[in-house]
Formats: sequence, C-alpha cells, structure tokens
Amino acid sequence: MIRLFVTCDLARSAPVTFTDNQAHYLLHVMRVKAGEQIALFNGKDGEWLAKITEPHKHSISATCVSLSRPQEPTSCATLYFSPIKKEPLAFLIQKATELGVGQLCPVIMQRTVAPLPKAEKMYLQAIEAAEQSERLSVPTICPPITLKELLSAWPEHITLTYLNERAETDPKTSVSDSLLIGPEGGFAPEELALLSSLPFAQGLHLGRRILRAETAALVALTLWNQTNQWKK
Repeated sequence: MIRLFVTCDLARSAPVTFTDNQAHYLLHVMRVKAGEQIALFNGKDGEWLAKITEPHKHSISATCVSLSRPQEPTSCATLYFSPIKKEPLAFLIQKATELGVGQLCPVIMQRTVAPLPKAEKMYLQAIEAAEQSERLSVPTICPPITLKELLSAWPEHITLTYLNERAETDPKTSVSDSLLIGPEGGFAPEELALLSSLPFAQGLHLGRRILRAETAALVALTLWNQTNQWKK
C-alpha cells in the first residue's frame, strides 16, 4: 500500500492536502484511481487509511477513513554527527531514521571537511525513509553547531556516548540516548582529551576494526535499540 507523510491534521472524514510532488507521484507514478486507499501519517495523529476521492490531471484529493495505528511515543534518541560526504550522509540519514532516531544534529569538528548538509534535503531523505520503514514520525533536523558549543551547553545529568576506537569500554556497554560520532578521520586529539575529561561523556569502542563514520553510527544505534527495546 502507498504510504505518505503529510503535514495536515488527520482525523475521521478530514480532507487531506498533498504537495505538488506528492500529487505528481500519486497521479503519474502510481496512477491511483478514485476509491483506492492509501496510508498517511503526520507524526502526531497516528496512521490513517485515506480514500482517494477526486483525481484530476494535476491535482488530487483524499479523505481520512479510519485510524489503522495509534501514534507512538516520540523517540528520545539523538544522533550528533560530523557532516560527511554526500552519498554516505544520505545512507546515514536513511538508516538512522529506520533505526528510530528522533533527532539528527550536524556538529562541526576540527576534522570536518565535508560541506554543511542542507536541512531541507536531509529532512526529505528522512521522510522517505520513514515512509518506507513504517515509522509514524520523522526525525527532527537540528541546525549545525560546533562541538565546543555543544559541550559547553550540555546538561551534566544527561549522558553523552561518543564513539572512540581507543576507549576502554566494552562494546556491550549500553548506549545512551545521546550519541556522538566523529568525522572521517576521527576526533582530533584535543577533542578526545576534552571529551574524556567531561563527567557526562562516556567513550565507547565497537571492536578491533576501524569503522567508517556512517557504519559506526549504525552499529551504535543497533546497540541502542537492543538496550531500549527498539524504541521508535
């Protein structure tokens, strides 16, 4: 069944509005017809079945019919990451969304070399992943921040897990709801020294191999899911 993220309110008999891109997809790619049902979600009202009512050449309308799944609690997991190259970043956003991340936050570090990703593009990638993975929400995209700004404003009662291949913690150590991964090439020595000095920061290694940034993030998120019973 076709599944789309929409921004309008969803309730019984409520009309549904689609973006131009969604209308084009429904009309010219999927070729839906009047009476067909599709699944819709907006991140707050659960998942609804909606019936196509008036497909036209350039526009389409639908009406909500019934609630198929109630809304789930918002994910508490936040992934802080250094911007990486275009294709690995798209992969990271897609898989992090599938694994249940609630927020995606770019962090500028000493060894960050990739350009800052556009928030709108990351959001669209996250929407597509949420639609395909049957999530009922889309991760929030945070504005970029430097590592220094992030750490200086960090609430000390919240644990920050950062990936460090030189850390002494066992890979079985539980991952907190806040996860920080370094850039391609890893954290700079000064950054690691700062992180290791902070009482709220917990270093974590993932085994003997040196993993790519996007791979390490997904391994850590898998561990997070195991310890949090697959929160979404």
